[in-house]
Amino acid sequence: MLSKIKIHKSDFIYIFLLLSAAILTLFPPHFWVTGFLFCAVGLVFFFVPRLKSIRFRRILILLSALCLCVLEIATSFIWVYGSRDNRAAECPVAVVLGAQVNGQTPSKILRERLDAALALAEENPDMILILSGSKGSGEEITEAQAMRNYLTTHGVSFERLLLEEKSTDTLENLYYSMKIAAENQLHPDSICIVTSEFHCARACYLAHRLGLTARCFPAETKLWFYRINYYLREIPAFLKAAVQSKTVS
Repeated sequence: MLSKIKIHKSDFIYIFLLLSAAILTLFPPHFWVTGFLFCAVGLVFFFVPRLKSIRFRRILILLSALCLCVLEIATSFIWVYGSRDNRAAECPVAVVLGAQVNGQTPSKILRERLDAALALAEENPDMILILSGSKGSGEEITEAQAMRNYLTTHGVSFERLLLEEKSTDTLENLYYSMKIAAENQLHPDSICIVTSEFHCARACYLAHRLGLTARCFPAETKLWFYRINYYLREIPAFLKAAVQSKTVS
């Protein structure tokens, strides 16, 4: 029975990719997109050698190549819009978008955003920073409070920081931040959005849907694996944002 099982060289790639996908499920939920991609590529390596029809084999390879091209175009678009807008530092108001807080400590992604906010605050000493993010699972304080603690510890004046603590996603980040701005008699012609480079395209798109003129001040994601994963994750996130933004009046 075992002698009838045909092993293909590509099966080793298939097994490696599936094991990698399984391992990724042990990481935080944000890594599910990369795991899904590994699994999909692994299945292609499994089925292609086993298809008896050369025609179907070619179709599967063509579809796989087409999907990879779409991924490349989408990630390139996100990368281009993640570049810094040179006019960002001229904005009177910046919205710093929150990310995971571990207890009371900002996660690595959030620290990178906060370091970018520190550079921006130094570049424009008159800028007001709105720190946006509510309290999520595993967080002892709101993301906004964690950001304020970090920035004041690093020398930013308490008076320059406003907290927005209701939002649970990017659209709400921007919507509630503009309410905070209005409550403090701030009516900027344009705002600066401080977030990770992979997040800039989606954040600016949603800002425009809210009728805002937005400039991007991206924070660099230093770990290459995180950067690749989050760029991939932005593709379904952007599609979700496009649907979500249709409800914005």
